[in-house]
Amino acid sequence: MKHSEIYRQRRAPYGFPFLDTEATKLLQDKTRESQSVLQSLGYERVMPPSLDYPDTFSDNERFDSFRTRDHLGDDLSLRSDVTVQVIKGYANLMERSESPVRRFFYTVPVFRDISRSYPALREVYQIGAEAIGLTAASAAGELLDAARKIMQEIFQESPVFLTGDVNAYYEVEKFLGRDDLRDIVRYKNAPLLAQAFLSAGLDYSDAENLSRLFLFAPVTNEEYNSRWENLRPGLPLELARTLENIRSDLLSLLQNLPEAVRSISRIEPLLIRKTTYYTGFIFEGYIQGIKSPALRGGSYDHLVEEYSGQSMPASGFALDLSALSRI
Repeated sequence: MKHSEIYRQRRAPYGFPFLDTEATKLLQDKTRESQSVLQSLGYERVMPPSLDYPDTFSDNERFDSFRTRDHLGDDLSLRSDVTVQVIKGYANLMERSESPVRRFFYTVPVFRDISRSYPALREVYQIGAEAIGLTAASAAGELLDAARKIMQEIFQESPVFLTGDVNAYYEVEKFLGRDDLRDIVRYKNAPLLAQAFLSAGLDYSDAENLSRLFLFAPVTNEEYNSRWENLRPGLPLELARTLENIRSDLLSLLQNLPEAVRSISRIEPLLIRKTTYYTGFIFEGYIQGIKSPALRGGSYDHLVEEYSGQSMPASGFALDLSALSRI
């Protein structure tokens, strides 16, 4: 056998790490600590299936799913997203549940088929929480406070939360008519966004300043408010009114957060998910030294209705415990 073949046999496939005893103990300890936080808030543990039908994950545009086929010829996928699975499970429980409000959490690996050039693992260990039957305004405080406590416990430092509303992104996308706006936002391409605003009729100064405001969260929300007030007159009236209404709703939601959460939360107006089921409030959690968010979440008020036929708000988050290996 060639040396290269022996080397390949000894390695795990790309993106599937082998955790040694030390890494395994760290992950187990941090998982128990995270679970304790959620259990203390009344969240109940659930275990979603490892395999599901591919269309369960069709709303996730960020990653492809690993696919297989069983002996009956049914297509199946390894889970790449857990939120939809929890909502599906809740829909099956609705008739037997005494209360429409349920709080669930899970700790499972998710599997994502990504290219070698993408700087992420293909097997990621997650802890997540879902608050079903609560509006975003009611659930945001407890979810973000739980996330704050978990992240402080795990990473031994306070996170920073970026907050937004997906509807702001969709309004700007509609106004600009740009098919590439997601990539502009993803790569924080302020010059290209400024050029798009210029093409839409804004003057140079407003286009440049607005692109920076929309792509980069100011240090404080007070600074954001001040800069927005100065820029708003330069926008077309209908767009300015729509964005102002979204901003007011978001600020009202943030104002009702616990102080410990509000003090570490920043508004980033064009924050967006590649998972398309989010309907309003969204957030990300960052830890110093890690470029990508360790936490993602928000509200998805159409998912329960999609699987049960009954309208029901829902919100939640997923925390990447595998980020422990990157600090």
